[in-house]
Amino acid sequence: MTSADAWNKIVAQYNKNMNSKEEIVQASWELLFSTVFGYDDSDIDPQRSIKLGATERGEPDIIIRKDGEDVFVVELKRHTLHDGREQLFSYLNQLKMNLGIVVCDTLSLYDYDFTQKEPAYSELEISFTPDDPNGVAFVELFSKDKFDSQKVKNFIANKSRTKSNLVLIKNAITESLVINLLEEHFAKQYPKEDVDEALSDIRISIGSQLETPVLQAPVLANKTFEPTVPVIPQDGKTSVTIKGITIPIYRSSSQSVQDFVKQSLTILFNKNLLPQEEIIRMQDLRYCQRTFGIQHPLLEKDARKTIDNAGHSRYWSNFRAGGFYVCSQWWKGLFTRYEQGIATWLIGLEHSLGQHP
Repeated sequence: MTSADAWNKIVAQYNKNMNSKEEIVQASWELLFSTVFGYDDSDIDPQRSIKLGATERGEPDIIIRKDGEDVFVVELKRHTLHDGREQLFSYLNQLKMNLGIVVCDTLSLYDYDFTQKEPAYSELEISFTPDDPNGVAFVELFSKDKFDSQKVKNFIANKSRTKSNLVLIKNAITESLVINLLEEHFAKQYPKEDVDEALSDIRISIGSQLETPVLQAPVLANKTFEPTVPVIPQDGKTSVTIKGITIPIYRSSSQSVQDFVKQSLTILFNKNLLPQEEIIRMQDLRYCQRTFGIQHPLLEKDARKTIDNAGHSRYWSNFRAGGFYVCSQWWKGLFTRYEQGIATWLIGLEHSLGQHP
């Protein structure tokens, strides 16, 4: 079995256990460390009791050993949660260890410095998607026959640095920067007044992911939006029932994605269908990137955070849901990604909250 095959097996196990209890997740990962990663039973130390304080004790879900020494700690959570980091750090502190893994709705690798008073760590978050390059590398690095703690630390550090650099670069790409670069470029060939006049008719929209800087002609005030045809699932499922309330999972042909987002959130909040923990997750950037494909938290309480560094509003000013500002950045070129994310999310809510009131 190749490393890619092994990672895809882990992804399949993750999907199978999406709504399972933690004891099922525990048993599955103990088996994975044996069958996929090649550790012997004596290397897999589940739920060892360790002292955390004067009277408090804890039980790390799994401690993996190699050559008679503890090498990394694994903290397991239900796959519907995004949690476990602080608990992992408490174990690493007590065990004087650096390397840890949290398995929840994603898989996160940590290189933790237990010598510091304040938490200091490098982190790499990996989504459970088939053939993910970081997932494949995870299998290779953490397999018993290839495990090397320094190589793992270097891998996490490099990926963490790249992620930070990408954020810095993307944040630095502003409308003014693009304008200045265009002015400098065209000033080599054309008079400044001609360049200024040409650029005055151009609107620059800055986005991220597939939303690279786009130059567009001015939008006519009376131009109407033409929504693309919504995606209909092959199994024919077009709605969910949450606590007795039926909610469409796909927009109608007359709706834009933005309209559908407003409609769905209005129903969910007006009928009090969202648990508090889900509302908290909807304010988390990483959760919203993974779940919906957007580049801002779906919900924002603080009005000051609805404006980006370039002074652009990223939330609707005339629409609130449950007292929250709602992200307005749904790009036309990514409608299919958004629709799939919203549908999957609503189906997940139906499964977790139940159909009956």
